[in-house]
Amino acid sequence: MASDTVSKLCLAWKCKTCEAECIPIGPSSNCMCNHRLRDHGKRGRGETARDFGCSSSRCDCKQFRYLVSSGAWKTVCSCKHKHTDHTNRPPYKCTKPRCSCVKFFSPFVCNCDHPWSHHVTAYIRKDFQSIASRFADGLADPTLVVRDPDMAPLRADRQAAASSSDPPPSSSCPPPSSDYPS
Repeated sequence: MASDTVSKLCLAWKCKTCEAECIPIGPSSNCMCNHRLRDHGKRGRGETARDFGCSSSRCDCKQFRYLVSSGAWKTVCSCKHKHTDHTNRPPYKCTKPRCSCVKFFSPFVCNCDHPWSHHVTAYIRKDFQSIASRFADGLADPTLVVRDPDMAPLRADRQAAASSSDPPPSSSCPPPSSDYPS
Protein backbone atom coordinates (compact mmCIF):
# COMPACT_ATOMS: atom_id res chain seq x y z
CA MET A 1 0.00 0.00 0.00
CA ALA A 2 1.53 3.29 -1.10
CA SER A 3 0.89 6.43 0.86
CA ASP A 4 2.23 9.26 -1.25
CA THR A 5 0.47 12.30 0.12
CA VAL A 6 1.03 15.89 -0.76
CA SER A 7 0.49 18.49 1.95
CA LYS A 8 -0.92 21.77 0.68
CA LEU A 9 -1.92 25.03 2.34
CA CYS A 10 -5.54 25.84 1.49
CA LEU A 11 -7.48 28.98 2.30
CA ALA A 12 -11.14 29.07 3.25
CA TRP A 13 -13.62 31.51 4.72
CA LYS A 14 -14.40 29.71 7.94
CA CYS A 15 -17.10 30.25 10.55
CA LYS A 16 -15.77 30.56 14.12
CA THR A 17 -19.17 29.57 15.54
CA CYS A 18 -20.03 26.36 13.68
CA GLU A 19 -16.47 25.58 12.42
CA ALA A 20 -17.76 25.17 8.84
CA GLU A 21 -15.47 25.94 5.92
CA CYS A 22 -18.10 28.08 4.20
CA ILE A 23 -16.27 29.26 1.08
CA PRO A 24 -13.09 27.85 -0.48
CA ILE A 25 -10.69 30.61 -1.44
CA GLY A 26 -8.95 30.39 -4.81
CA PRO A 27 -6.48 32.50 -6.80
CA SER A 28 -9.26 34.77 -8.14
CA SER A 29 -10.79 35.47 -4.73
CA ASN A 30 -10.82 39.11 -3.62
CA CYS A 31 -9.06 40.57 -0.60
CA MET A 32 -10.26 43.55 1.43
CA CYS A 33 -7.46 45.55 -0.23
CA ASN A 34 -9.19 44.99 -3.61
CA HIS A 35 -6.45 42.72 -4.97
CA ARG A 36 -6.88 39.02 -5.69
CA LEU A 37 -5.19 36.16 -3.86
CA ARG A 38 -2.90 35.67 -6.85
CA ASP A 39 -1.65 39.25 -6.22
CA HIS A 40 -0.62 38.33 -2.69
CA GLY A 41 2.91 37.04 -2.87
CA LYS A 42 3.73 33.93 -0.93
CA ARG A 43 6.62 34.85 1.33
CA GLY A 44 8.55 32.57 3.58
CA ARG A 45 7.20 29.04 3.60
CA GLY A 46 3.63 30.16 2.86
CA GLU A 47 2.26 28.60 6.01
CA THR A 48 0.82 31.55 7.90
CA ALA A 49 -1.37 34.54 7.14
CA ARG A 50 1.63 36.87 7.37
CA ASP A 51 3.22 34.97 4.46
CA PHE A 52 0.49 36.30 2.13
CA GLY A 53 1.03 40.07 2.05
CA CYS A 54 -0.04 42.02 -1.01
CA SER A 55 2.66 42.27 -3.67
CA SER A 56 1.28 45.47 -5.23
CA SER A 57 3.76 48.32 -4.74
CA ARG A 58 1.03 50.83 -3.79
CA CYS A 59 -0.76 48.60 -1.30
CA ASP A 60 0.07 48.31 2.39
CA CYS A 61 -2.03 45.17 2.97
CA LYS A 62 -0.01 42.78 5.14
CA GLN A 63 -2.14 39.65 4.78
CA PHE A 64 -4.93 38.28 2.62
CA ARG A 65 -8.39 38.81 4.15
CA TYR A 66 -11.24 37.37 2.11
CA LEU A 67 -13.97 39.69 0.85
CA VAL A 68 -17.25 37.89 0.21
CA SER A 69 -18.22 38.38 -3.42
CA SER A 70 -20.11 36.71 -6.21
CA GLY A 71 -19.50 37.94 -9.74
CA ALA A 72 -19.83 41.73 -9.71
CA TRP A 73 -21.54 41.76 -6.29
CA LYS A 74 -19.29 42.41 -3.27
CA THR A 75 -20.05 42.81 0.40
CA VAL A 76 -20.53 46.40 1.53
CA CYS A 77 -20.03 47.96 4.93
CA SER A 78 -22.94 48.88 7.20
CA CYS A 79 -22.04 52.54 6.47
CA LYS A 80 -23.21 51.73 2.90
CA HIS A 81 -19.76 52.33 1.40
CA LYS A 82 -17.74 49.80 -0.59
CA HIS A 83 -14.64 48.06 0.72
CA THR A 84 -12.62 50.22 -1.68
CA ASP A 85 -13.77 53.27 0.31
CA HIS A 86 -12.03 51.86 3.41
CA THR A 87 -8.35 51.64 4.32
CA ASN A 88 -6.31 48.58 3.27
CA ARG A 89 -5.51 47.48 6.82
CA PRO A 90 -7.60 46.50 9.85
CA PRO A 91 -9.84 47.85 11.17
CA TYR A 92 -10.53 49.18 7.65
CA LYS A 93 -11.67 52.70 8.57
CA CYS A 94 -13.92 54.44 6.02
CA THR A 95 -12.17 57.17 4.02
CA LYS A 96 -15.32 58.92 2.72
CA PRO A 97 -15.71 62.51 3.94
CA ARG A 98 -18.25 62.99 6.73
CA CYS A 99 -18.51 59.23 7.40
CA SER A 100 -18.13 58.29 11.04
CA CYS A 101 -17.41 54.60 10.29
CA VAL A 102 -14.24 53.52 12.08
CA LYS A 103 -14.38 49.82 11.20
CA PHE A 104 -15.59 47.82 8.18
CA PHE A 105 -18.58 45.79 9.34
CA SER A 106 -20.90 43.98 6.96
CA PRO A 107 -24.52 43.02 7.71
CA PHE A 108 -24.02 39.99 5.39
CA VAL A 109 -25.26 36.63 6.74
CA CYS A 110 -23.61 33.47 5.39
CA ASN A 111 -25.38 30.30 4.27
CA CYS A 112 -24.32 28.75 7.58
CA ASP A 113 -26.76 31.26 9.19
CA HIS A 114 -23.99 33.15 11.00
CA PRO A 115 -23.09 36.79 10.39
CA TRP A 116 -20.06 38.07 8.52
CA SER A 117 -18.38 39.02 11.81
CA HIS A 118 -18.28 35.36 12.91
CA HIS A 119 -16.01 34.39 10.00
CA VAL A 120 -12.26 34.48 9.42
CA THR A 121 -9.90 33.79 6.56
CA ALA A 122 -8.49 30.43 7.63
CA TYR A 123 -5.18 28.98 6.51
CA ILE A 124 -5.66 25.21 6.63
CA ARG A 125 -3.07 22.55 5.84
CA LYS A 126 -4.65 19.62 3.99
CA ASP A 127 -3.17 16.34 2.83
CA PHE A 128 -4.00 15.10 -0.66
CA GLN A 129 -3.27 11.62 -1.93
CA SER A 130 -1.36 11.53 -5.21
CA ILE A 131 -2.96 9.91 -8.26
CA ALA A 132 -0.18 7.31 -8.47
CA SER A 133 -0.86 6.38 -4.86
CA ARG A 134 -4.59 6.05 -5.56
CA PHE A 135 -3.86 3.54 -8.33
CA ALA A 136 -1.45 1.62 -6.09
CA ASP A 137 -3.98 1.51 -3.26
CA GLY A 138 -6.68 0.17 -5.60
CA LEU A 139 -8.88 3.24 -5.19
CA ALA A 140 -8.79 3.86 -8.92
CA ASP A 141 -8.54 1.33 -11.77
CA PRO A 142 -6.17 2.53 -14.50
CA THR A 143 -7.77 0.11 -17.00
CA LEU A 144 -11.28 1.38 -16.38
CA VAL A 145 -12.86 2.90 -19.45
CA VAL A 146 -15.87 5.09 -18.88
CA ARG A 147 -18.42 4.71 -21.63
CA ASP A 148 -21.16 7.19 -22.24
CA PRO A 149 -24.34 5.37 -23.34
CA ASP A 150 -25.59 8.55 -25.02
CA MET A 151 -22.67 8.47 -27.42
CA ALA A 152 -23.40 4.93 -28.71
CA PRO A 153 -25.98 6.02 -31.37
CA LEU A 154 -23.53 8.61 -32.72
CA ARG A 155 -20.78 6.02 -33.00
CA ALA A 156 -23.16 3.62 -34.78
CA ASP A 157 -24.21 6.35 -37.22
CA ARG A 158 -20.59 7.19 -37.99
CA GLN A 159 -19.68 3.55 -38.51
CA ALA A 160 -22.68 3.04 -40.80
CA ALA A 161 -21.81 6.16 -42.79
CA ALA A 162 -18.20 5.05 -43.13
CA SER A 163 -19.18 1.61 -44.41
CA SER A 164 -21.85 2.94 -46.78
CA SER A 165 -21.00 3.05 -50.48
CA ASP A 166 -23.23 6.06 -51.10
CA PRO A 167 -21.35 9.28 -51.73
CA PRO A 168 -21.71 11.90 -49.02
CA PRO A 169 -24.23 14.65 -49.67
CA SER A 170 -22.76 17.72 -51.35
CA SER A 171 -24.25 20.05 -48.79
CA SER A 172 -25.28 19.67 -45.18
CA CYS A 173 -28.28 21.94 -45.80
CA PRO A 174 -31.66 20.42 -46.67
CA PRO A 175 -33.11 21.14 -50.11
CA PRO A 176 -35.13 24.35 -50.36
CA SER A 177 -38.76 24.08 -49.38
CA SER A 178 -41.64 25.49 -51.35
CA ASP A 179 -43.16 26.77 -48.07
CA TYR A 180 -40.82 29.76 -48.04
CA PRO A 181 -40.81 32.56 -50.61
CA SER A 182 -37.63 32.85 -52.58
